[in-house]
Amino acid sequence: MTNKIQVSNGHSNINLDSKNPYVLVQDSLLDNHIMIPQDLMNKAIKLENMNCLIRFICLCDIFLAFSYFLYGWLIGAFFLIISINGYLSTIYYKKSLMLCYVIYQYFQTIGRLFNLIFFIAEPTVITYSSTNSTINTTINKSSNLTNVMIIDIALLSILFLSQCIIAYYITKYYNLLPTEEEKRRISISIA
Repeated sequence: MTNKIQVSNGHSNINLDSKNPYVLVQDSLLDNHIMIPQDLMNKAIKLENMNCLIRFICLCDIFLAFSYFLYGWLIGAFFLIISINGYLSTIYYKKSLMLCYVIYQYFQTIGRLFNLIFFIAEPTVITYSSTNSTINTTINKSSNLTNVMIIDIALLSILFLSQCIIAYYITKYYNLLPTEEEKRRISISIA
């Protein structure tokens, strides 16, 4: 069960999770009155609403990072550590950990885009073998698309668009995390 703390913007009161980074109180100070400006209160509410989605994305990414171990231990460990950083940033609300994860998501997005472009632009070599000779034929994909190639392009496009959506939400979450200046704008008065 999470503790909720009542905060105010001067006009209305809402309850925020005690672990929300916009709630700057210790456990011994739960009876304090916390004043949060309206713009920060909106960010705190959005952050709480997005936290579950971002944790789910990070957990899925942790499991998918294990597939990079197929390319080598160093690559797998590197991607796994970055994915774990993303998840930890949702627990501890550390902007530096989330920045690492945001950069990783943009590299993933760029990689998926290059993969799609490379697949479309790279000609395909088809080899026909007969008993007398072997014939190599190069097919330009832009002129002769087969059903398999269309399905591959569609799947790569879906992966790219999915990665763009994930990067968008991760960036949005990162921007909702409070800066040091925003933390200073929150005032606590003893009730």
